[in-house]
Amino acid sequence: MMRLTPVEIEYIGKAIATIDLERRGFAWKQNRWITGSTDIEATKGAEGRLVQIRTAVHPQEPPGLSQEETQRIKSRSSQIGYEPWLAQITLKVSDIAAKTIIWTNVE
Repeated sequence: MMRLTPVEIEYIGKAIATIDLERRGFAWKQNRWITGSTDIEATKGAEGRLVQIRTAVHPQEPPGLSQEETQRIKSRSSQIGYEPWLAQITLKVSDIAAKTIIWTNVE
C-alpha cells in the first residue's frame, strides 16, 4: 500500500477541496498554509467563504475543529465578511481519490 507523508496528504486534500469549490462555481485563493490546516478564501458573486481543510487517509477520519480553532476561523471570517466553513476530506489511497468530502458551515 502506498504511504503518504502528512504534507502530501494536506496537498492532495487542498487540491480536492479547491477542485470541488471550482465545480460549485467558486473562485479561490490560498490564505495560509501550515501543517495540519489550510485556509482557502473562496468567492462566488457576493458570497464569500473562509474554508479550513482537514484531510485524513481512510480508515482514519479527518478531525473537526477544536473550540479555539472554531473561534479563530469565525473571527477571521467575520473580519473579511465571509462565512466560516470546514471541509473534511477522507482519502482513499488505492486510487488517490476522495472517499468523502463533508462541507460544514461553522457558524
